[in-house]
Amino acid sequence: MDALAPFYRQGRAIPLTATDYANRAGMTLPQAKGLLAKLRRSGAVQRQQTHEAVLFSVSEASQ
Repeated sequence: MDALAPFYRQGRAIPLTATDYANRAGMTLPQAKGLLAKLRRSGAVQRQQTHEAVLFSVSEASQ
């Protein structure tokens, strides 16, 4: 499975929390957090802190 596939719904990029990513990718939360950290370090995803949650989204460069 492409690691960025869970970030897309009907061909459009959507922001996800780590929990949402884990559910959509069929992973446990610790697995998803580890993969999201690797994707963030590589520049494939961006992390955004809101007052409610931490959201991850596909970087413009990787689209």
